[in-house]
Amino acid sequence: MIERPTARYGQQRLSRSARRWIVIGLTALVVITGVAIAGVAFPRFGSGDVKGELGGYRVLDPHTVDITISVTRDDPSRPVVCIVR
Repeated sequence: MIERPTARYGQQRLSRSARRWIVIGLTALVVITGVAIAGVAFPRFGSGDVKGELGGYRVLDPHTVDITISVTRDDPSRPVVCIVR
């Protein structure tokens, strides 16, 4: 292969196979990182121990609604936050 002057043409690019392996490696790294984050986050933030059920609602005026919600949880000693949207 002919040696090119770096000052004139810049650094030589990686070969196509080297670039392909870099892309495959980075993609695998992103997927493995995502699975690891999901595996750590699901037990902490996943639902299952708390269940909510809409009991009923009544429209009081155009800006106010009276809502009855039943919340059940397996372990009452653990704090829970309910968000109604």
